[in-house]
Amino acid sequence: MHAQSDTLGLFEKQQEVYALADSVNIRTAPSLAAESIGLISVGTPMIITGISPVALQLNGVIFPWYKVACSNGKSGFIWGGKLAMASFRSHKNPDISFHYGVERVTDSNIVLQIRVVKNAKELQRISFTGLGNRSPRLYSCRNLSNKGLKNVDDIIEVQGGSEACGEAGGTLTFFWADQQLHFVRRQFDTPDGEYFDRTYFIYPSDMQGIKDLIIEKHEEGSILFEEGQKVASWDSNNVKYGTNKAEKYRWTGEKLVPTL
Repeated sequence: MHAQSDTLGLFEKQQEVYALADSVNIRTAPSLAAESIGLISVGTPMIITGISPVALQLNGVIFPWYKVACSNGKSGFIWGGKLAMASFRSHKNPDISFHYGVERVTDSNIVLQIRVVKNAKELQRISFTGLGNRSPRLYSCRNLSNKGLKNVDDIIEVQGGSEACGEAGGTLTFFWADQQLHFVRRQFDTPDGEYFDRTYFIYPSDMQGIKDLIIEKHEEGSILFEEGQKVASWDSNNVKYGTNKAEKYRWTGEKLVPTL
């Protein structure tokens, strides 16, 4: 067991959260040895009513135990690793929900997961490695809707940050299309002082977008400091590119295909 100050505390009192896994035990006390008062299914909504000073390390990550009140009336303790760090519905079909969280942390990377749920049943689960940084705090997940892509229902984007210059951050992109979650691309964004190297998508509904196409931009170079300027800024217009290219793609329903 660990003190709460050593843990990854991501949730607050009165926050609504959702079960990340299926058959999750709700316990009478913050311990794996405590009696289970029932099981909840993946996607079950809960309200955080308390945060225990007791924490547990499993799968390489330390989470506190949380006291929760479930929508079915049950109340008890659940380990934080069984709670989704982000949950949202499909923009196309609100019966579909996505639940994102940590699976495990290894010596070299983090393994994250997204579970697709409908009517309290898991439709699909995708596990994937992060961008090199092992801290779950530096990752976030969001639903961008379909950004104007006719054959995509939802674009799920996992963003990873860095703790220091020179460390890689970036984006992991998934498309929900034809009732399946597809991994699309791993893109890096590496800032180091005035130097930058980043790759990102431009979608049809973006200002620079093109109908039915996905543009992948790769930019590498440096931001030149103006006289007296202490912080590099993209607004300075003093950008020297080593690489500044764009490639166009179509989504076939299963993968990105280059187009002229």
